[in-house]
Amino acid sequence: MGTAGILPGRPAGQARSDVTYSCTSPSFYADWNAPSGGRSTPYRWESVLTGSLPAYMTSRGFFNRTLIGLSMSGAQAVMIANNNRDKYSRVVSMSGMLNPTARCPLRTLPTADPVTYNLSQALAKNCGISMQTLLRLAALDAGGYNLNNMWGTAPNDKSTAMDPTVQLLSGKLAGLHMWVYAGNGVWANHQPQGANQVDYYKTGLSSTSIELLAKAQSANFAGLAPLAGVNVRTSFPGAGTHAWGYWQDQIWYIASTGWFKNG
Repeated sequence: MGTAGILPGRPAGQARSDVTYSCTSPSFYADWNAPSGGRSTPYRWESVLTGSLPAYMTSRGFFNRTLIGLSMSGAQAVMIANNNRDKYSRVVSMSGMLNPTARCPLRTLPTADPVTYNLSQALAKNCGISMQTLLRLAALDAGGYNLNNMWGTAPNDKSTAMDPTVQLLSGKLAGLHMWVYAGNGVWANHQPQGANQVDYYKTGLSSTSIELLAKAQSANFAGLAPLAGVNVRTSFPGAGTHAWGYWQDQIWYIASTGWFKNG
């Protein structure tokens, strides 16, 4: 699956707000070191999002741009926007895994305190499974993708450099404008139907478990972000799983607030 597009915010002749979005089966919005998942060439999404796509949008008169990343690509979208503020005015993480190198991915902090958070991760020896392991399993399930082919065995310098929570705690995201969204795993009006009833419940339970993980990581990040100087807005509604309908609703909600124009 994969789409890329532009959503103009206002008519020609007025200041425009443009959304850049791209949803690609597990590319992580990254430039991979080697092909994987049966591909003959490696992914080069970071190059696209920092080079040819913004260049094209500039040539067409679209300057006030927002980058959106969802799920596996949420963290990378945050870091690409942060590292390329001349190309993107703001960034949205939708159900993003915002601490992909976490040793204890499901630990939600009762208080948003950087020292407490760092200690919780450093001492996380009995979590059972790390975030990197979960991401590797998800990538394999999505089409036989091997994350060693992305940036090598992790954690490494590249993986930590592209981890928003690690970089947040290092003070490198100050001044970034971003929106953080995640559902809470409760089923509502956008559950995928599935091929049959068994598939419906199987897909639903999977979408719940993934969204619970995204919510834990997103909530931790959002709690720490203001302390690190990030201009963050959040949306954590009372329902929503890891499914397209909820993300679509959220895009229209953000648009209705005017944030894509001046957030």
